[in-house]
Amino acid sequence: MVLHQRSLFATGTPALRGDAPVERRWLTDRAWVDVRRGWVDGTDGLLDHLVAEVTWHQGRRHMYDRMVDDPRLSHWCRNEAALPHPVLTDIATAL
Repeated sequence: MVLHQRSLFATGTPALRGDAPVERRWLTDRAWVDVRRGWVDGTDGLLDHLVAEVTWHQGRRHMYDRMVDDPRLSHWCRNEAALPHPVLTDIATAL
């Protein structure tokens, strides 16, 4: 059985929250990352949908002198029309 990390506050319908505050974290004097906590609501429902509907693959890669399994599952979407949930199109557009 595979377990997935859940959130206490990620219930509801997946949707973007435009009013989520942005926090800028400086990494150096010329590099930063913007953190926007709570930008997507309903992420537990989105996770459930992606786990159930997406065909996940575990790849292999050459590392040092041998082939090893990738430490994560992946799925490639070649274009926006093929995204497995509508909120992912909203996220792609916003980014």
